[in-house]
Amino acid sequence: MRELREELDIGVITSVPGAAKGIAAKMNIEKLLGIKINSCNLFRKQIQ
Repeated sequence: MRELREELDIGVITSVPGAAKGIAAKMNIEKLLGIKINSCNLFRKQIQ
């Protein structure tokens, strides 16, 4: 499972140099699944 998560860049339990972390990983999951995640929407509103 770890290899798949690294390949899709959706974050892993222990950090890996160069891999997506935190909100970046959530945004990758959002894009991959074609769904909206509330915390990603709130983050986008805060950075505008």
